Amino acid sequence: MILYTWHDFFPDEANVLNNLLEMGISWLHIYKPYKPILRVEQLLEQIDKAFHQRLIMHFYYPLASKYNLGGIHISRYSSPIIQNNYSWISHSAHHITELEPSDRVYTHLLVSPIFDSISKHKHASQWNLDLLSEFFKTQKVNDIKYIALGGITLNNYNKVLEAGFDDAAFLGDFWMNYFKTQHLSTAYDFIKQINSYQKTGINESFN
Repeated sequence: MILYTWHDFFPDEANVLNNLLEMGISWLHIYKPYKPILRVEQLLEQIDKAFHQRLIMHFYYPLASKYNLGGIHISRYSSPIIQNNYSWISHSAHHITELEPSDRVYTHLLVSPIFDSISKHKHASQWNLDLLSEFFKTQKVNDIKYIALGGITLNNYNKVLEAGFDDAAFLGDFWMNYFKTQHLSTAYDFIKQINSYQKTGINESFN
């Protein structure tokens, strides 16, 4: 399961993230826009080094190199010098013309928002799953993993896989569910359902 951190810091966050990674999060995006880099570094230092290769850094690229993280996500306004042989180097696609990146340095492409965003107010989707499905059948770049992002929930996760995405990343739905109870058991049940679906491929929702 691919997960974004919540955009704000919250109490005991490092402990929660360590537990989530222990539970089976495959990739964790360190997503802290407009936050002081020192706060982000403090968070990294509290995450077990055994998990660092599963962390993807947004915005603060020197930290990815310093802490030997698994990868980076490059924003449209950034052009970092890539010095490490990262397992994950991604970029965002917000329009059909961006689905075939000219720079093949990328390993992953985050297509968003596939559905109306849960975590961002008034961030509506402009994508059509049928058109995306047709693209994946005829023009998909085979050496790039296409990841759906934006409004992904337990109930629509199967739809993006059926459309041809390689996987999807969770943000708002996961954290909204967690913050309701602030119990790790809630997170564990969520992760368990996603991992179970990935193994079985059952074509149904999680209702």
